[in-house]
Amino acid sequence: MLMGMTLRMKLLVAGIILTMAPLVAVYTVVYFQNDKMLKSAREQAAHLASMDLTHITQSVYSLVESHQEVNEKDIKVALTVARELAASMGGFSFAHEKITWNAVNQFNHVKTMVQLPQMKLGDVWLWQISDTRVSALFVDQVQSLTGVTCTIFQRMNDAGDMLRISTNVVNSDGERAIGTYIPETDPDGKTNPVISAILKGETYQGRAFVVNGVYFTSYEPIADAGNKIVGMLYVGVPQEGVKSLRQAIMNVKVGNSGHVWVLDSSGRYIISKDGRRDGEDVSNSKDSNGTLFIQEICRMATGLKDGEIAEYTYSWKNADDPKPRTKVVKIMYYKPWDWVIGAGVFTDELYEATEQRTRELGRQSRIIILGVFLVSILAAILIWFFASRGIAEPISKQAEEALRASEEMFRLLVESPPDAIFVQTGGLFAYLNPAALKLFGAASPDQLIGRSVLETLHPADHENARRQIQMANVEKKGAPVSEQKFIRLDGTAVDVEVLTVPIEYRSSHGALVFARDIGERKRSQEEREHLNRLNKLILDAASEGIIGINAEGKCIFANPSSAAILGYEAEEMIGKEVHKLIHHSRDDGSVYPNEECPMHLTLKTGEPCRVKDEVLWRKNGESFPAAYSSTPIVEAGKTTGAVLTFRDITQRRENDEMKVMLEAKLRQTQKMEAIGALAGGIAHDFNNILGVISGYTEITALELPEETGAKKYLEYVMQAVDRAKDLVKQILTFSRKTEQVTKPVQVIPIVKEIVKLMRASLPSTIDLAHEINVAVGDDVVLGDPTQIHQILMNLCTNSGHAMREQGGVLKILLSRVFWGALDPGKPHDLEPVEYLQLSISDTGHGIEKHIVDRIFEPYFTTKGVGEGTGLGLSVVHGIVNSMGGTVKVYSEPGVGTVFHVFIPRLIEKGIEESEQPPEPIPTGTACVLLVDDEEGLVGSGLLLLKSLGYKVEATTDSLKALEMFREDPHRFDLLITDQTMPKLTGMELAEEVMKIRPGMPVILCTGFSEITSSEKARNIGILEYATKPLNKTVLAKTVQRALDKRQQPEKPGV
Repeated sequence: MLMGMTLRMKLLVAGIILTMAPLVAVYTVVYFQNDKMLKSAREQAAHLASMDLTHITQSVYSLVESHQEVNEKDIKVALTVARELAASMGGFSFAHEKITWNAVNQFNHVKTMVQLPQMKLGDVWLWQISDTRVSALFVDQVQSLTGVTCTIFQRMNDAGDMLRISTNVVNSDGERAIGTYIPETDPDGKTNPVISAILKGETYQGRAFVVNGVYFTSYEPIADAGNKIVGMLYVGVPQEGVKSLRQAIMNVKVGNSGHVWVLDSSGRYIISKDGRRDGEDVSNSKDSNGTLFIQEICRMATGLKDGEIAEYTYSWKNADDPKPRTKVVKIMYYKPWDWVIGAGVFTDELYEATEQRTRELGRQSRIIILGVFLVSILAAILIWFFASRGIAEPISKQAEEALRASEEMFRLLVESPPDAIFVQTGGLFAYLNPAALKLFGAASPDQLIGRSVLETLHPADHENARRQIQMANVEKKGAPVSEQKFIRLDGTAVDVEVLTVPIEYRSSHGALVFARDIGERKRSQEEREHLNRLNKLILDAASEGIIGINAEGKCIFANPSSAAILGYEAEEMIGKEVHKLIHHSRDDGSVYPNEECPMHLTLKTGEPCRVKDEVLWRKNGESFPAAYSSTPIVEAGKTTGAVLTFRDITQRRENDEMKVMLEAKLRQTQKMEAIGALAGGIAHDFNNILGVISGYTEITALELPEETGAKKYLEYVMQAVDRAKDLVKQILTFSRKTEQVTKPVQVIPIVKEIVKLMRASLPSTIDLAHEINVAVGDDVVLGDPTQIHQILMNLCTNSGHAMREQGGVLKILLSRVFWGALDPGKPHDLEPVEYLQLSISDTGHGIEKHIVDRIFEPYFTTKGVGEGTGLGLSVVHGIVNSMGGTVKVYSEPGVGTVFHVFIPRLIEKGIEESEQPPEPIPTGTACVLLVDDEEGLVGSGLLLLKSLGYKVEATTDSLKALEMFREDPHRFDLLITDQTMPKLTGMELAEEVMKIRPGMPVILCTGFSEITSSEKARNIGILEYATKPLNKTVLAKTVQRALDKRQQPEKPGV
């Protein structure tokens, strides 16, 4: 063929061929260059899309987890409130009456007729209430307190089917779902997990189907007295009811048309785009290739571990799409809610701009090549070289422009976000965006590129970082969001939140790492946590009770001190009305109206209130005095609650009572001191009078014949003088002016004397009886006769006082009793010896039981003002205890009282010495100087001493007596002087006399003196000390002893 062509034609053909060859080569180069550029752009876009989808999916997963934590806490609190509310209302029980139910299976709606006992809460029946407009006992209260739904279930049969008998869960008709029941077996033939847990006596908490939807729930068994499960208590919130979560998920946008959706594991939409397909079963949906992609997605999701993420790609064609498009989905599975969480987007939307630019460049290239081809054919062989150059240069420029566009898109996507983004390959930094350089404190990428990532991590995070690098570089898996601590180039640490996505970067496997500085957030969180801990420590450490109250008056917080004081656990108090809990009654037990309660008034008026002394009530029903204050909590000018602060003031009350008692005791002591001072003065003067009477009586008796009646009368006078002397002694004892000396005492004479005294003083409406069951000589005790007299007098006087209005019988009984160590009736405070028992009984009004234990307390009295001091029985108790005995009292109101006094019997014969014949009265001839400011005493003393044979000189002036002695110190053998005298007292006179004549015998006499005593007198050399009045016998013996001591001087100071 070529043989027939002309040379020009051959050249032309050759030129055309030579022209076409490079054109074809250029077109091939452009085609493959454009394809490579498009592939690179797609890879970068795919990496970014995968990273973004991963971040979005994990964020939604974390959001769901957070809501679950809140739900679990709310459900737990709600169940506690429900449990405590039920307990406070009396608990669940059953009546004998039965009620008919048309029970409906909540799954298949099959009806069953059953008769069950009527359930009660406390004493109130739980009626069949289906109308939501009618309040249902307990369940509506729980919902009002906690905001959750509540149901009471009753067990239908032995299998364990549970019937809703009271609820605020509504059915599809908008009515309460009573009469529906949860069968023991689910539709799939498996045991219902709720029923299974309840029948084991366990609490179930989790996701469960309730009537017509899925709820977040908690079920607790209800058991009878025999611990048999007879029902269960439920609280819960609907899964679809978490409106804020649903809206947050629906608001998330992915690309132009992508979105986040949620399915359950069966393929039913829980959250769809804009909520239009919620509840629709899409498990049988097929993609453009006929694959049941929803089923594959659910199967893939349910096989994932917690926090693990997977990717699924499928082909899908929307109604307005001309052909199917590829869609990529990131999937995570949240098992507690059975949620398959997906975030998907069409892949072409991710790199649509890149492909469009690349396609435009390819189209332009092809047009240019075609034009050149045509021109080349016309221009022949001479222009093929120029044509090829004209084609190649535009193609190269266009390819470079496309590459620059792709790189610009990558730069915008990676370098614009405020979060730090860097790429690691082989564990080394390969790329860092500006935010990452700023985070690490680097001025340029060169400071970090090629360095190990671990060098910028805190050592504690190395292990976790190695694992993430392994997952990304080897396993090609991303890592969930975690917190790490980065070390900046200047050595400072920064807390970051890290997300790792596996990528291929410059032909190396690595990871794209997103890092967000959370230092400020952590500091704020730590400050809040520190402040919360500090506040809790302060509240926990407070010794006062502190209770937080909401606007409805219910407890929202209780510190440990308040719980301890009130006897509750803090959790028990939460949700309960504080006034009803601790302030429901007054001190006298009467109801304390809520509208008068200061706590209520604080909530109503917004004004603080302080109460110094009221009673609060403990869990065990006991009241205690308390001081409290109620302070309002004001937000935006509105009172939203109050803080109640209180403390137990029992100790303060006791201290106040003690103070009042001590003040009364002080006043009484001061009164007794005044009485004592008066008694001392009376004793001195009275004893002087008795001395005159005694002295002249004895002188008169000496002058009368023995057989005369007058002498016998004078003996009565002397007996009266002795009685008066004892009476003065009792007065001084009562006012603590004399010391008691114990000695053997016969009790029978004292009892008889008391009988005579009481018979004369009691009114005729009171009969007096006495019984002595002790032989004379067996009635001896070691004590003071005056004190024994005082014991009987006080007890008999009290008994007489108890019968003064109605009359009655007063009886005195004296007997012997021996208590063995093991005798069951022996008082625990007595030794096992023989006792005299004095019993004083009356038929008066008796003593109340709550008073009996206090009657021996000082100053305690049940008598009216001015009728008693409250000292009588305490004095009796003190005297008997000092004698080694005890006092027991038995009383019955309206019947009478008996006091038993036990005093150890003295088994000795010393008392029998008084029965010996009287010794003769000693006499003498010594010269006596007698000094007393009372003329009567001087006169009677003078006569008595002379009757004893002594020579006597007497005076009423102490100074004159001193002068008489000074004139002739050896004239006198003995000085007898009164103590209380004007000018010189007896002791002063004795001291002056002994200065003149050392060793001069002195007898000091006194009616009563606080400034002297026998010990003081003897310390200055006075030989004898005598108490007025002195009868002849005592005077004679005292004088004889003094004169004998003069002849036998004792050691100094004796």
